[in-house]
Amino acid sequence: MELTIMERILTTGILKAKEGNFATLKALRTARQALEIDEEDHRAAEMEQNYNCPKCGWTGYFPIGAQPRCAFCATPLAAGTQLKWDPTAPPREMPLGEIATAIIAGHLRDLDRAGKLTDDLLSLYEKVADGG
Repeated sequence: MELTIMERILTTGILKAKEGNFATLKALRTARQALEIDEEDHRAAEMEQNYNCPKCGWTGYFPIGAQPRCAFCATPLAAGTQLKWDPTAPPREMPLGEIATAIIAGHLRDLDRAGKLTDDLLSLYEKVADGG
């Protein structure tokens, strides 16, 4: 199944099961590992992370893994928690397996039945739970 970076992030959140049988937990771990964002994704989506200057407060975005310095005081910047990327980056094929796909579809259908499906989950719902 082809998933965008945002769909992969959302799917990882769905697959954070805390309990289950051995086969299910193993399948979920394998699927989460397949969904991880890697260096190929960083390049393809031109991913950047925010960095902050602990001395003067300046902030900016730089490629992930960069070791930038402040543009004003040359202090090494501290990595922040925000990411940005090109949303038009092509999706990647993700081998999720039958168990993980069934869990994702079930979770999305439950949200839909409860009237709690959100806009950011629509494309994932169409691909997984709607027979997409």
